[in-house]
Amino acid sequence: MNKEEFGIIHDYYPREKMISIKKRNSLSFFYFSKSALQLFKRAMEHESVFVEIEYSDKEKVLKNIIAKEITVIHKIQYQTKKGPKSLFDVSVIKEDVKKLINLDTYKAFLDFELTMPAYNERHPFTPEIIQIGMVIANEKDEIVNIYTTYVNPEVPISDRAKRFLGISKESFKDAVSYDQFYNEYKNLLSIYRPIIYVWGSNDVKALNDSFTLHKVKPLKARYEDLLKHHKHYYELKNDLGLFTALKIYRGIEADQVHHALTDATATKEVFDGFKKKVNGLIDIEIKNGPQSADAV
Repeated sequence: MNKEEFGIIHDYYPREKMISIKKRNSLSFFYFSKSALQLFKRAMEHESVFVEIEYSDKEKVLKNIIAKEITVIHKIQYQTKKGPKSLFDVSVIKEDVKKLINLDTYKAFLDFELTMPAYNERHPFTPEIIQIGMVIANEKDEIVNIYTTYVNPEVPISDRAKRFLGISKESFKDAVSYDQFYNEYKNLLSIYRPIIYVWGSNDVKALNDSFTLHKVKPLKARYEDLLKHHKHYYELKNDLGLFTALKIYRGIEADQVHHALTDATATKEVFDGFKKKVNGLIDIEIKNGPQSADAV
């Protein structure tokens, strides 16, 4: 069971990723994850930094000091001449997420499958897109278009990738060139001008890398990481697997098959469940714990 603590940060140890909170005449020490390092670094550029956290009984000895694990950060603010200024406030983040999810616009749910280096690969490797899955919904969240295709890569697909993705030469009998994929994707962006939801950061990075690899003009669009929004909204320390989220919202027990359209459809299903949650239509809580079992 987590406990809550709040107060002014007295000491900050970036190397150990640790802070102390002063209350009355005593100091309590807490350590935080690497993902929170930049947040605390920005906070400690100011005076009188106030934090509100949750912590567990898990302990580490750092600089000969026993520190407890920070599991959730609720708020970080600092004092100015005009009063307190918020640097991080989960209640504000939740309201911003709600506004985003409820925007009256077209949405697309995107997933790519990528090449993988061979097991004995020793050179720098840039994954290439070899399959796209894209589900497009209108302002009412009704599916209006589905786009999926295999894409021929520049270099042969490794046996490792074939086994992992469950693909074969037969999978690519109707595959398109990268240029055709690029033009078709560009056309969809032009028609619908959607907010594009992905699960995690890998897909957008792979897409941007593909523009560089193929020496084409980058296609501009608004991308939103639905996994990141889940982590902020539910105050999760660890990543949440897409199919774990699908099970939580829909009760659908499914193994991840590493198929781009299946994953894009699952992202749409999770979005629908998340939208109900942020609008108070369902009562679901996702807690920190072993919930990131499937890959993202």
